Amino acid sequence: MPLSFGVLFLFGVITGIGAQTVDLQEISIKKNRPDEIFYKASTELVFWICDNVGSFEFMNMEDSRLEIFEDDKGLDLLEAHNKTISSWEEKVSQLADTGRYVSMGRSRDFLSAEGLDEDDGVTGFYLNVESWALPSNGATSLHVAGLINYVVSLEVQEEESFPDIIPVGTTNFYINEYKIEFSDISIDKDIVYFTLNSNLPITDVVFFNKNKDQVSELLYTMNGNPVMEMEEEYFNSALRLVVTYKKTKILFIEFDEIVGLGL
Repeated sequence: MPLSFGVLFLFGVITGIGAQTVDLQEISIKKNRPDEIFYKASTELVFWICDNVGSFEFMNMEDSRLEIFEDDKGLDLLEAHNKTISSWEEKVSQLADTGRYVSMGRSRDFLSAEGLDEDDGVTGFYLNVESWALPSNGATSLHVAGLINYVVSLEVQEEESFPDIIPVGTTNFYINEYKIEFSDISIDKDIVYFTLNSNLPITDVVFFNKNKDQVSELLYTMNGNPVMEMEEEYFNSALRLVVTYKKTKILFIEFDEIVGLGL
């Protein structure tokens, strides 16, 4: 069971674009049992990042970074995280040699983000900072600092038209540097089902034939991606594609927080 610690004190410096705030929501420290098969130990901080610019879509992992994650005893939880993962990988390999196959079973990233549906006009996302390592015995605080680059969608909608696209021969196409990929293609009784995967916040997709008749149907969205159906004869033909999507904006926020540990 995780050991939950209250917040003894919290202060920080926040910069970025927009009316942004950052609030600590949770501190979680989990230990392993001596006989634990899966490695579950971790030190995790959950922050709520709130801004009034738009709806959170995703975090740019390549442009986000965690620069400091350490306790007041001098333990670098970033370095310890990597060492712990290496040790666990060795153990997994040793177990495999004896016929016991164990999955790593969890993310190895320091940072992750989770969006939240808009509620009473409040927009934002949860930022998770996690290390597989534990603080030193007797540690009373954690210092965490970094920069988060993320994308929000605005209420403004735009439209992009592709006059001559053949779905069966198309793997992907681009709108404003966002890749949109045909995937999960299946055929049942001459009806083709497929998904358009993208980070672009798509709100509608319509295919038209040369007679300007609509030949596709948007069935539903899954994880923000449109799931479509179309007759196979049209899927193999040149069509006009119209994509409606929300305009996006790139934001960043820097944080430098000291979080106290206490009951």
